[in-house]
Amino acid sequence: MFKVQFAFLSCVLGVITTLELPEKCDVKDTECKKLMYQKIFIQATDGVPAMNIPNYNPMHLGKAVFTLPNAVKFILDEGIVIGLKSCTFDTMSTHLTEPMHTFLNMTCNMVVDGLFTVIVPKPALKLFAGVDEGPNIVVGHCNGRVVIDKLRVGIIFPFHFVRRRNEIYLNTASNLNIFYEAGSVVFTSDNLIVGNKAIGQRVVKYINDHTYSWDLVSIVSHKILEFFKSFASNYLSKVPAKKLYTTDLSTYATNEY
Repeated sequence: MFKVQFAFLSCVLGVITTLELPEKCDVKDTECKKLMYQKIFIQATDGVPAMNIPNYNPMHLGKAVFTLPNAVKFILDEGIVIGLKSCTFDTMSTHLTEPMHTFLNMTCNMVVDGLFTVIVPKPALKLFAGVDEGPNIVVGHCNGRVVIDKLRVGIIFPFHFVRRRNEIYLNTASNLNIFYEAGSVVFTSDNLIVGNKAIGQRVVKYINDHTYSWDLVSIVSHKILEFFKSFASNYLSKVPAKKLYTTDLSTYATNEY
């Protein structure tokens, strides 16, 4: 297949960064655009230093604290998210009348690997140990994994075409909207000790019985949105639209002020 190659050169660490663009599309050809952006997306998740797009493969998460029923604390101390690169673009629809916008639906299977802490107060300890005796609080630390299966993400991209320096560009608004829903969310750890290992495994089950109380899906979904905001502002708005589309876009474009 003939491919248009549009190279961006960077002196960052002496590396030349090149993004290879697939064959161009008619702006109204939804299926062509979906495949084109999927191919560009796969490359861009590894980062484009020349365009200030950081590496999101993997994505890094900071500390997040969740409170489960009975005041049990489930804490992600730090972690990484794997799987963005393998997300599949399911559907893409574009509206070329005002307000212009594109609606992307995608499916991802995401894995969060990290360091976790569980804090169990004495009243809740009876649920897991079956006894009232013990310290006022029990703390357990572990390596853990959260598997988010069939994460369906929908993103709305408001945009408009603008003329800038005798070229037409696609400018995406910063206020992207996101919708998301996970098929399943499962936490696993084989080294959580809360008093002892047997109690630790009961705590793991308790965490999975209350996934609605720890919305890691929201955090991961908004990290995906963070990538698309960076991609839109640092890539789409800087690539002449003629590199992406075969269509004469002059009738859609307005002058940039």
